[in-house]
Amino acid sequence: MLRERFGADLLRLEKLLHERYGMNAAAFDANGARVTTFVNWGNSLCPVIKDNPASASAICAVANGHFMRQARETGLPVSGECDAGLCKFCVPVKVNGDFLGVVGGCGRLPASGEVDTLCIASANGLSGEKIGILAQDCRPITDDELAEAVALARDQVSRMTSGAA
Repeated sequence: MLRERFGADLLRLEKLLHERYGMNAAAFDANGARVTTFVNWGNSLCPVIKDNPASASAICAVANGHFMRQARETGLPVSGECDAGLCKFCVPVKVNGDFLGVVGGCGRLPASGEVDTLCIASANGLSGEKIGILAQDCRPITDDELAEAVALARDQVSRMTSGAA
């Protein structure tokens, strides 16, 4: 339903979040399925995590499920870190009170954070040295930048859904 009603708008928003904030941007329907096929990476580490079924399941899927559950329950944007130590946020997409899914971004380091090498190594089997090399281009994001990204997504979702019935 989310893809059919808002797929093109969500694709534009994903591209905008990636372009402005260098995040891995994505929209997911209420069942957790990707809405678009837009592939975008904010760093070299995330595609390696996502390419491995064990680490994708242990890191990405867990964070997506947790954040989506919070967004569904509260109806509010959610932000925090995934188990790899990277920043993540999502904004709920609702129409007439019905939760259709979320849109958001991930893949930047919190300003005072660091990649959780042990977690990634445990889930993926990569050496700490390899993770360190891949994480070199994980750019920090300030609290203000994160707030701007959340506000942008929230405003765009509001515009997108305001006329939907």
